[in-house]
Amino acid sequence: MHKVGSKETGQHWTEVAEHLNSRDEFRENPRDQRSVRKRFNKLLNEFKEKTRSEEAASEIAVDPLTENEILLEEIVEIMQSLISERTSNTKMSESKEREKALKMRDKAMNTWGKTKKDTDQSDSDGLDEKCMTTPRRKRQRRR
Repeated sequence: MHKVGSKETGQHWTEVAEHLNSRDEFRENPRDQRSVRKRFNKLLNEFKEKTRSEEAASEIAVDPLTENEILLEEIVEIMQSLISERTSNTKMSESKEREKALKMRDKAMNTWGKTKKDTDQSDSDGLDEKCMTTPRRKRQRRR
């Protein structure tokens, strides 16, 4: 649900470790957040590798999934749906931010255009025609 490495993710892994440690099997050797996360990632990667190899080898008979593999498959589906949901939300927020930035740019450009127009009118009022028509000579650097 949360971005990898965030505080919220760490809190959830800690909760999972606490739930595991409350079981009788883990009371003698309690697990911490890091070990639970590493073990889960190892199991998940092994499952993904197995499914990839089974899909690549089309002629072999596939063994039925175990209970753990069924649970891992459900977890993978949930993770993929959350990732796609998160990316769609970020795309929507990025498009909103882009629209907001374009509006700000247009407003800034309109303001700049108005001030430039105002300064051009004030310059033309105070100077005679001869100064306005002759361009200034560009300065050159000495060698």
